[in-house]
Amino acid sequence: MIEDEQSFTIKVPIQKAWDFISDINKISSCLPGLDKAEIIDENTADITIKQMMGIIPFYVKIRNTITERQPPHKFVSVGSGEHLEQVKLTLELKETSPSETEVTYKMLVIASGNVKGMVEYMMNKKKEEQTAQFVAALKQKLE
Repeated sequence: MIEDEQSFTIKVPIQKAWDFISDINKISSCLPGLDKAEIIDENTADITIKQMMGIIPFYVKIRNTITERQPPHKFVSVGSGEHLEQVKLTLELKETSPSETEVTYKMLVIASGNVKGMVEYMMNKKKEEQTAQFVAALKQKLE
């Protein structure tokens, strides 16, 4: 199991942050290693993530569904796919001023199957880098 949590501030009002985060197409565009996102409906997307294992690309396909929206404070999406029993993203928003929003990012990944150990090792090794990439992409698109 891989878990990561980080809080950071973005320099936009909470409603602007919420409008972006709660849109599955927009939030998917911030995922590190995004190769392709096929939007099924306003709550569901098929996402392909490309991760490098040395010089070998490793593709992970995930069916991702928004399972909870509490405007403008909480967003939860849950996915699964080949080699992944569960991928859960939780974003909680808190207004710190009229022009700033604190975001708490929580990621939970549970790998499965015969490559579980390899997937967990790879993701644990890269989780800080991937969290930083997600935060940077979100800030770039919003600020």
